[in-house]
Amino acid sequence: MTQDPKKIIEATRQAYDTIAPHFDQTRRHQYLAEFRWLEKLVSPGQELLDVGCGSGRLLEFLSGVTYTGIDLSPQLIRLAQEQHPECASQFQVADMHALPFSDASFDRVVAISSLYHSPNRAFRQRVLREIFRVLRPGGAVFLINWNGWQKRFWKDRVRAFLAGHPSFFWIPWKSPQGEVQTQRFFSVLTKRQMRQDLQKAGFCDFQQMYVRHGIPAGVFRASNLLSIARKA
Repeated sequence: MTQDPKKIIEATRQAYDTIAPHFDQTRRHQYLAEFRWLEKLVSPGQELLDVGCGSGRLLEFLSGVTYTGIDLSPQLIRLAQEQHPECASQFQVADMHALPFSDASFDRVVAISSLYHSPNRAFRQRVLREIFRVLRPGGAVFLINWNGWQKRFWKDRVRAFLAGHPSFFWIPWKSPQGEVQTQRFFSVLTKRQMRQDLQKAGFCDFQQMYVRHGIPAGVFRASNLLSIARKA
């Protein structure tokens, strides 16, 4: 598979356009336990940006905030607008590496299962700098990323290591009938790397933990890495 950053970004867009309806159906109730941590971070009246919003599931969870959602996939944005017609104008197609918003536009930025699709560490740092830029002073970022150390990824990581690229691998997306429809790029993110990258982007006041169903868990048992940081 390609390692060219621009081609990976385009492959990600194509993948989610291909699987958009099925993806929407399978993600309706995912991360609800993790969202409880976000609930503590968000207050009514705040302006929130959802980076990698998919079909807009987070909008159904939040209330009292001014919501904006972006996604690279036009098909997912179309689904979001269809499912939330009263908020259709709040969704737009955009690339997280170049956010189409002015400096200091939001109080909170959320990126759920999106940062690990960035093609390499330099590009991930670019995303975090963009998030930092659009946050207001005192604002916070909330990140959920898959834990690459969990057992279900061990075979993928071994194959990636043998192929000479231990920091990323491609995950097949299968139809309900078990047929592979596309491949999704997944970059392995560690707690240490996330802290370093957030710090390099300018963030402070870090809170990070490995979680399973929203509860702190050991690194090999946890399904996700949850990260919260603030802009001074």
